[in-house]
Amino acid sequence: MFSKTELAPSFGTVFSEQVEVSGSHASFKCLALGQPIPTIKWKIDGIQVTNTRRYNIQSLMTPDGKGSISIFNIQSLTTKVSVSHSEQLTHITDLLQDGGSYECIASNSAGTVSHKSRVNIIGPPGIKYIENMTAIQGDTFTLDCPYYGYPIDEVYFTKGKVILIFSESAMLNL
Repeated sequence: MFSKTELAPSFGTVFSEQVEVSGSHASFKCLALGQPIPTIKWKIDGIQVTNTRRYNIQSLMTPDGKGSISIFNIQSLTTKVSVSHSEQLTHITDLLQDGGSYECIASNSAGTVSHKSRVNIIGPPGIKYIENMTAIQGDTFTLDCPYYGYPIDEVYFTKGKVILIFSESAMLNL
């Protein structure tokens, strides 16, 4: 009886950081090898992306049958933010902001691998909406800042009016 050895996914090709202008076309490619053949998913700022009118994802098998290729196309990169105002509140009614952290995730029964890189769209800086999060004392907690715009001089967190200073491995007591 013949049994295939499982191999965790590894990337043969990934995309790199890009600087684009609003309205331009963008295309990102990931090639993943593994056994069984990996499936590839895409995320922007941690949110999974699927095929829509704006986003087109094509998945193909490599010619040798040992991997998969996924190509993620965006027809027209945007920096559109629509804001409406009422007497006391400002509402963001439409946020189409393609700048951010793009992630390609390849997985099979033997494991998962991911690759992240930024897509920067020239324009004013901003922060995308962040859901309320709860951290458990003593557990590791990661908080990403989904920002957009380019160029960006600095990204930082505040508590009240105090800028929080930390390094990659710093622990904050908030």
